Amino acid sequence: MIASKRNKNALKPLAMFNNLAQMAAQTGIPKNLLLLAQEKGCKFDHHNRYDLKEFNEWYFSEKMSDDEKMDWTRYYKREQALTQELKRKDLERTLVDYNVAGRYITALVHQIFFGEIDRTTQEYPPLLKGRSEPEIEEIVLRQRDLVRKRLLEKLEEWDKLGEVPQVGEET
Repeated sequence: MIASKRNKNALKPLAMFNNLAQMAAQTGIPKNLLLLAQEKGCKFDHHNRYDLKEFNEWYFSEKMSDDEKMDWTRYYKREQALTQELKRKDLERTLVDYNVAGRYITALVHQIFFGEIDRTTQEYPPLLKGRSEPEIEEIVLRQRDLVRKRLLEKLEEWDKLGEVPQVGEET
């Protein structure tokens, strides 16, 4: 009875593998690291069978540089994924939501341009009546600057709000 308990608790040997590809696939050890171990003199292959215990003893006793231990294939794939993510984020910044752009253009045209045209058609005839040409030019230039100023104020207001209101909403 005691002997059987000893056998149950006895340490089982680490796995043996038929080839490097199988060892790499089942252990997660990069194949290029296994090949490097063979080149560096690790004796973990015995008659076309590969011993994980021998490899582990060699790997943890060997003074290899971090570059040699690095799984460059995995690192390269990770870098590619990160680069793609940065490109996607950059593309997202350049894309504009169609609804937001449509609301912006509609609000700009209706509230600013048409509003200013309506205002000037009502104010100009009585304002310009009986004025000389230089006076009319001065008034028109002042009105142009006023329209620019109102447009910039409205754009800054929308920027602070973070959104463009629907047509007909007051901001």
